[in-house]
Amino acid sequence: MRSGYGMFQQPSAKLRLSPYMRQTITLLKLSTLELLEAIQQEVNKNPVLDYAGGGDFGGLPGGSRALRRAGRDSAAATAGANAADPLLHTAANDRSLERHLSEQLSLLPQAELPPPLPRILRFLIGSLDESGYLTLSVQEAASLLRTAQEAVEAALAVLHKLDPPGVGARSLQECLLLQLSEVQERSRPLAAELIRCHLADIGKRPLPMLAARLRTPPQELQTALNEIKRLHPRPGARFHHAGLTPYIVPEVILEPHDAGIAVYACPAAWPRLSLSRDYERLLHAPAHDEAGAFVQGKWNTARLFLRSLEQRRDTILRVARALAEEQADYLRQGPAGLKPLTLREIADRLGLHESTVSRAVSGKYAQTPWGVKELKSFFASGLQTDVGDTASSASVKAQIQTRILEENYAFPYSDQQLAELLRQEGIRISRRTVAKYREELGIPPSTLRRRL
Repeated sequence: MRSGYGMFQQPSAKLRLSPYMRQTITLLKLSTLELLEAIQQEVNKNPVLDYAGGGDFGGLPGGSRALRRAGRDSAAATAGANAADPLLHTAANDRSLERHLSEQLSLLPQAELPPPLPRILRFLIGSLDESGYLTLSVQEAASLLRTAQEAVEAALAVLHKLDPPGVGARSLQECLLLQLSEVQERSRPLAAELIRCHLADIGKRPLPMLAARLRTPPQELQTALNEIKRLHPRPGARFHHAGLTPYIVPEVILEPHDAGIAVYACPAAWPRLSLSRDYERLLHAPAHDEAGAFVQGKWNTARLFLRSLEQRRDTILRVARALAEEQADYLRQGPAGLKPLTLREIADRLGLHESTVSRAVSGKYAQTPWGVKELKSFFASGLQTDVGDTASSASVKAQIQTRILEENYAFPYSDQQLAELLRQEGIRISRRTVAKYREELGIPPSTLRRRL
């Protein structure tokens, strides 16, 4: 045999995705908002595609009418499923912080606002962040306005007297002290001292240790701490801010009934598209006609896009139905009913690849009796129980939270005690895992939960 270079033909098998499959996979992994943007872009560049009924999205992104409409539909569905939730009936504040403060300035006597205070105040108001904090120092403001620092300080003093209390603060400490200055409680001096000198210790040191350090009776210290908790660390957060309000639009709706779980697509997330009949007649033009060839290409592209959208919808609905059947207890009972579930289990059940299921649940949301939930949250890891089955981490967290809510505040449960209580319920769990779940729930340790 002689070795050497040469050109040879060698057959080999390679998997090539069709344009339809590539587009379907691309659309499937998009979130709802990204899908709405992709649809708008496709409609803009393909004259053959149109919204059924002549609707539109008003130009996504930025000021989308359809997104706002979808958000209202989603909110209405949520309110219908959770009519007892008082937070859902809270009126939204559509006034901006800047407008709120400017209106107060217009009501102040001119004697309280001599020149150049109005100009400085307008500048300071425009320099507030979304939380209501001033984003620059007095020296920086004076330099930018080319005025004296005393004038800026005088303007800032006026700003600090406006509503909401704490607006114009330059730090959390100053924000809380400004709010506390309006409180007439007997605990105010102690609360002020805690804010000025021990703000970092409030959430770290146990109550008895902090009381001993300040040489203060624990009851008085607890009263002062309760007063501080009533203060708002972000006074400007309740006001409307410019820009598009982000809405989570559920793609599917899951409703438990006596006969099972109803699963159907949410219309707000699935705009109805159609092929323009005005262009259809051009398809019958002579083959050599340039306009006919153009329309034929756009027509084929539009049909491919609609098929991919339909495939995306069918896949998400199939996965949602499987999740609803597997997690029926969760949909009926709440987080405590969530059982362990993996992507592989759903993939095997539907005859799909795990990556397909992962794309179908990532960034997709469902309207449930317990609010809008990401489909990905229906998958949960598990812990072994004494009866041989498993309990999901979400259900264990719910039990931990319930135990802590029912505990005696004077003698709160330690992590070890919580682990023992769960073992009595048949759940094998270590103290370290309890501590991990408690931290994920945002619950402080027992030393910081103690109340007298």
